[in-house]
Amino acid sequence: MLLNARQIERRMGKEQIILLAIEDITTRKKMEQEIKRLAYHDPLTSLPNRMLLTDRLNMAKILSDRNRKKLALMMLDIDKFKEINDTLGHHIGDLLLRVVAEKLTRILRKEDTVARFGGDEFVLVLPEQKDVQTALKVARKIINTFRKAVVLEGHALIITICIGISIYPDHGEYIDVILKNADSAMYRAKQAGRNQYHLYNEQYRDGTIQFETHL
Repeated sequence: MLLNARQIERRMGKEQIILLAIEDITTRKKMEQEIKRLAYHDPLTSLPNRMLLTDRLNMAKILSDRNRKKLALMMLDIDKFKEINDTLGHHIGDLLLRVVAEKLTRILRKEDTVARFGGDEFVLVLPEQKDVQTALKVARKIINTFRKAVVLEGHALIITICIGISIYPDHGEYIDVILKNADSAMYRAKQAGRNQYHLYNEQYRDGTIQFETHL
Protein backbone atom coordinates (compact mmCIF):
# COMPACT_ATOMS: atom_id res chain seq x y z
CA MET A 1 0.00 0.00 0.00
CA LEU A 2 1.07 3.59 -0.65
CA LEU A 3 0.00 6.01 2.09
CA ASN A 4 -0.06 9.79 1.60
CA ALA A 5 -0.94 12.14 4.46
CA ARG A 6 -1.76 15.85 4.28
CA GLN A 7 -2.82 18.21 7.01
CA ILE A 8 -5.94 20.31 6.32
CA GLU A 9 -5.48 23.94 7.32
CA ARG A 10 -8.18 25.14 9.80
CA ARG A 11 -8.82 28.26 11.87
CA MET A 12 -7.22 28.66 15.29
CA GLY A 13 -8.98 26.66 18.00
CA LYS A 14 -10.37 24.10 15.59
CA GLU A 15 -9.33 20.43 15.77
CA GLN A 16 -6.68 19.47 13.25
CA ILE A 17 -7.68 17.27 10.34
CA ILE A 18 -5.33 14.98 8.44
CA LEU A 19 -6.37 13.69 5.03
CA LEU A 20 -5.12 10.16 4.29
CA ALA A 21 -5.01 8.69 0.79
CA ILE A 22 -4.29 4.95 0.55
CA GLU A 23 -3.51 3.33 -2.82
CA ASP A 24 -3.13 -0.37 -3.59
CA ILE A 25 0.22 -0.67 -5.44
CA THR A 26 0.43 -4.48 -5.51
CA THR A 27 0.46 -4.59 -9.32
CA ARG A 28 3.16 -1.92 -9.52
CA LYS A 29 5.34 -3.74 -7.00
CA LYS A 30 4.99 -7.01 -8.89
CA MET A 31 6.02 -5.27 -12.12
CA GLU A 32 9.05 -3.71 -10.40
CA GLN A 33 10.09 -7.10 -9.02
CA GLU A 34 9.70 -8.72 -12.45
CA ILE A 35 11.80 -5.99 -14.10
CA LYS A 36 14.50 -6.50 -11.45
CA ARG A 37 14.38 -10.27 -11.94
CA LEU A 38 14.76 -9.94 -15.70
CA ALA A 39 17.74 -7.62 -15.25
CA TYR A 40 19.63 -10.13 -13.10
CA HIS A 41 18.42 -13.52 -14.36
CA ASP A 42 18.67 -15.52 -17.57
CA PRO A 43 15.21 -15.59 -19.23
CA LEU A 44 15.55 -19.21 -20.43
CA THR A 45 16.76 -20.98 -17.27
CA SER A 46 15.86 -18.35 -14.62
CA LEU A 47 19.40 -18.71 -13.29
CA PRO A 48 21.49 -15.66 -12.31
CA ASN A 49 23.05 -13.99 -15.34
CA ARG A 50 26.55 -12.52 -15.64
CA MET A 51 25.60 -9.32 -13.85
CA LEU A 52 24.27 -11.11 -10.76
CA LEU A 53 27.11 -13.63 -10.96
CA THR A 54 29.63 -10.80 -10.60
CA ASP A 55 27.89 -9.59 -7.45
CA ARG A 56 27.77 -13.11 -5.98
CA LEU A 57 31.46 -13.67 -6.76
CA ASN A 58 32.48 -10.42 -5.11
CA MET A 59 30.46 -11.25 -1.99
CA ALA A 60 31.91 -14.77 -1.88
CA LYS A 61 35.42 -13.34 -2.17
CA ILE A 62 34.77 -10.99 0.77
CA LEU A 63 33.50 -13.90 2.89
CA SER A 64 36.52 -15.98 1.90
CA ASP A 65 38.91 -13.25 3.02
CA ARG A 66 37.01 -12.62 6.24
CA ASN A 67 36.70 -16.27 7.30
CA ARG A 68 40.01 -17.41 5.81
CA LYS A 69 38.39 -20.13 3.76
CA LYS A 70 38.64 -21.03 0.10
CA LEU A 71 36.30 -20.14 -2.73
CA ALA A 72 35.81 -22.73 -5.47
CA LEU A 73 34.73 -21.68 -8.94
CA MET A 74 33.69 -24.12 -11.65
CA MET A 75 33.22 -23.50 -15.37
CA LEU A 76 31.02 -26.14 -17.01
CA ASP A 77 29.67 -26.77 -20.48
CA ILE A 78 27.82 -29.51 -22.36
CA ASP A 79 29.89 -31.63 -24.73
CA LYS A 80 28.80 -31.41 -28.39
CA PHE A 81 25.87 -29.15 -27.57
CA LYS A 82 26.00 -27.58 -31.05
CA GLU A 83 25.41 -31.01 -32.60
CA ILE A 84 22.27 -31.43 -30.49
CA ASN A 85 20.98 -28.06 -31.67
CA ASP A 86 21.82 -28.77 -35.31
CA THR A 87 20.35 -32.28 -35.27
CA LEU A 88 17.26 -31.97 -33.07
CA GLY A 89 16.63 -28.23 -33.23
CA HIS A 90 17.06 -25.29 -30.90
CA HIS A 91 13.82 -26.13 -29.08
CA ILE A 92 15.34 -29.38 -27.77
CA GLY A 93 18.55 -27.53 -27.01
CA ASP A 94 16.64 -25.02 -24.89
CA LEU A 95 14.84 -27.82 -23.03
CA LEU A 96 18.19 -29.47 -22.33
CA LEU A 97 19.63 -26.24 -20.91
CA ARG A 98 16.67 -26.01 -18.53
CA VAL A 99 17.19 -29.61 -17.40
CA VAL A 100 20.90 -29.00 -16.80
CA ALA A 101 20.07 -25.85 -14.80
CA GLU A 102 17.58 -27.76 -12.62
CA LYS A 103 19.99 -30.64 -11.97
CA LEU A 104 22.83 -28.30 -11.00
CA THR A 105 20.57 -26.31 -8.69
CA ARG A 106 19.47 -29.48 -6.87
CA ILE A 107 23.06 -30.63 -6.36
CA LEU A 108 24.38 -27.42 -4.82
CA ARG A 109 23.85 -25.97 -1.35
CA LYS A 110 21.61 -22.96 -0.70
CA GLU A 111 24.65 -20.74 -0.23
CA ASP A 112 26.15 -21.81 -3.57
CA THR A 113 25.38 -20.13 -6.89
CA VAL A 114 24.89 -21.59 -10.35
CA ALA A 115 24.68 -19.04 -13.16
CA ARG A 116 24.30 -19.26 -16.92
CA PHE A 117 27.43 -17.69 -18.37
CA GLY A 118 26.27 -17.83 -21.98
CA GLY A 119 25.35 -20.46 -24.57
CA ASP A 120 25.78 -23.85 -22.91
CA GLU A 121 28.28 -22.58 -20.34
CA PHE A 122 27.47 -22.45 -16.65
CA VAL A 123 29.47 -21.09 -13.73
CA LEU A 124 29.24 -22.51 -10.22
CA VAL A 125 30.34 -20.54 -7.17
CA LEU A 126 31.04 -22.55 -4.03
CA PRO A 127 32.00 -20.30 -1.09
CA GLU A 128 33.23 -21.35 2.35
CA GLN A 129 35.23 -24.38 1.19
CA LYS A 130 37.52 -26.03 3.75
CA ASP A 131 39.86 -27.48 1.15
CA VAL A 132 40.23 -28.38 -2.51
CA GLN A 133 38.97 -31.94 -1.99
CA THR A 134 35.49 -30.66 -1.12
CA ALA A 135 35.21 -28.96 -4.51
CA LEU A 136 36.50 -32.05 -6.33
CA LYS A 137 33.86 -34.14 -4.57
CA VAL A 138 31.14 -31.82 -5.89
CA ALA A 139 32.60 -32.07 -9.42
CA ARG A 140 32.48 -35.87 -9.26
CA LYS A 141 28.88 -35.73 -8.07
CA ILE A 142 27.94 -33.50 -11.01
CA ILE A 143 29.61 -35.84 -13.52
CA ASN A 144 27.76 -38.84 -12.06
CA THR A 145 24.42 -37.00 -12.09
CA PHE A 146 24.51 -36.75 -15.89
CA ARG A 147 25.28 -40.42 -16.55
CA LYS A 148 21.58 -41.24 -16.95
CA ALA A 149 19.84 -40.46 -20.23
CA VAL A 150 17.79 -37.27 -20.44
CA VAL A 151 14.48 -37.82 -22.26
CA LEU A 152 13.14 -34.75 -24.07
CA GLU A 153 9.99 -35.07 -26.19
CA GLY A 154 10.77 -38.70 -27.02
CA HIS A 155 14.49 -38.16 -27.59
CA ALA A 156 16.78 -40.02 -25.17
CA LEU A 157 20.00 -38.01 -24.89
CA ILE A 158 23.18 -39.28 -23.28
CA ILE A 159 25.02 -36.08 -22.49
CA THR A 160 28.45 -35.53 -21.02
CA ILE A 161 29.98 -32.42 -19.55
CA CYS A 162 33.39 -30.93 -18.88
CA ILE A 163 34.23 -29.00 -15.73
CA GLY A 164 37.15 -26.69 -15.05
CA ILE A 165 37.89 -25.79 -11.43
CA SER A 166 39.90 -22.95 -9.94
CA ILE A 167 40.33 -22.02 -6.30
CA TYR A 168 40.59 -18.61 -4.65
CA PRO A 169 43.10 -17.56 -3.41
CA ASP A 170 45.27 -20.49 -4.59
CA HIS A 171 44.89 -19.75 -8.31
CA GLY A 172 44.60 -15.97 -8.36
CA GLU A 173 43.89 -12.87 -6.31
CA TYR A 174 41.19 -11.41 -8.56
CA ILE A 175 37.82 -12.67 -9.74
CA ASP A 176 38.54 -12.26 -13.46
CA VAL A 177 41.74 -14.30 -13.05
CA ILE A 178 39.88 -17.08 -11.24
CA LEU A 179 37.26 -17.18 -14.02
CA LYS A 180 39.91 -17.31 -16.73
CA ASN A 181 41.78 -20.10 -14.95
CA ALA A 182 38.59 -22.15 -14.54
CA ASP A 183 37.99 -21.73 -18.28
CA SER A 184 41.55 -22.93 -19.01
CA ALA A 185 40.98 -25.99 -16.82
CA MET A 186 37.73 -26.76 -18.65
CA TYR A 187 39.53 -26.52 -21.99
CA ARG A 188 42.07 -29.06 -20.72
CA ALA A 189 39.26 -31.38 -19.69
CA LYS A 190 37.94 -31.26 -23.26
CA GLN A 191 41.40 -31.92 -24.67
CA ALA A 192 41.72 -34.97 -22.40
CA GLY A 193 38.61 -36.63 -23.85
CA ARG A 194 35.57 -34.85 -22.37
CA ASN A 195 33.20 -36.08 -19.64
CA GLN A 196 35.60 -35.18 -16.85
CA TYR A 197 36.79 -32.40 -14.59
CA HIS A 198 40.18 -30.75 -14.25
CA LEU A 199 41.63 -28.65 -11.46
CA TYR A 200 43.59 -25.63 -12.69
CA ASN A 201 47.34 -26.06 -12.84
CA GLU A 202 49.85 -23.25 -13.33
CA GLN A 203 51.26 -25.18 -16.32
CA TYR A 204 47.96 -24.60 -18.16
CA ARG A 205 48.75 -20.91 -18.52
CA ASP A 206 51.76 -21.30 -20.83
CA GLY A 207 50.05 -24.03 -22.84
CA THR A 208 46.94 -21.89 -23.39
CA ILE A 209 49.03 -18.90 -24.50
CA GLN A 210 50.94 -21.09 -26.98
CA PHE A 211 47.66 -22.49 -28.33
CA GLU A 212 46.11 -19.04 -28.77
CA THR A 213 49.26 -17.76 -30.47
CA HIS A 214 49.18 -20.70 -32.88
CA LEU A 215 45.55 -19.90 -33.79
